[in-house]
Amino acid sequence: MRIKINNNMIESILEQILKKEINFNIDGISIDSRKIKKGDLFIALKGENSHGGEFVNNELINKASHIISDIEIDAPKVTLVEDSRKFLMKLASCFRQKIKTKIIGITGSNGKTSTKELLKDFLKTKYDISYSKANYNTTISLPLSLLACDVDSDYCILEMGASKTGEIKILSDICNPDFGLITNISEAHIAGYKDFDDLIQTKLALYESINSSNGLFFLNKDDFNISNNCDEKSNKVISYSINDVSSSFVGDLSEIKNGIISINNNSFDIPYNTNVF
Repeated sequence: MRIKINNNMIESILEQILKKEINFNIDGISIDSRKIKKGDLFIALKGENSHGGEFVNNELINKASHIISDIEIDAPKVTLVEDSRKFLMKLASCFRQKIKTKIIGITGSNGKTSTKELLKDFLKTKYDISYSKANYNTTISLPLSLLACDVDSDYCILEMGASKTGEIKILSDICNPDFGLITNISEAHIAGYKDFDDLIQTKLALYESINSSNGLFFLNKDDFNISNNCDEKSNKVISYSINDVSSSFVGDLSEIKNGIISINNNSFDIPYNTNVF
């Protein structure tokens, strides 16, 4: 995975983290040696079967502006760190602290990408939007998606995935979302968790991360696993439903096959094919 950098903050953040002067410019960040481009910061990460540092050769060294690794690499452009993955997370977290863009976090067992795409298409009609590409939602790809955010964007929509206990908490700590939404919680991806309740609590970390003084959590009242664990009366919660008319927003999907959804009797065109519904 490679991202293009759309800001001039990364160099100063690197100086802050590494505690040394940075005398090079960074045009992008790559974790894939095959996708490295001239001026990229290459972060060598440990994979399932190999380590990115094993693929550092003269061509990569010549292209990269600098290399971060947690294994020894004999090259002048390399900075050795204790843990490359934690370094990437810290880089993204420090970047988050410096930007004014509002972060929208979306998680759930199903529908994360579809919800992100739909929200992106609605919001971009009025606002400048950044968003995570494809389903980049892991503890590696979400930090990169955040670092790719245009700092002039009004909103950045980040998909947040979890394959084991506690990962949504980790992602929330990195991106500090202003707004949060859990699409649903099911047992579809329970491998990696102690039990279903462990999975539920992992997803609910997004709800817990929203600051009640200036953030909002959008509560799906049609999913018992979510509604039973969130306080609808909290001033940080806005509820929605297609069944419960007492919700803040009530949706009508009767015309969704025709590309129309209704919310509180207001109709909206869905800007892409709805045959999947």
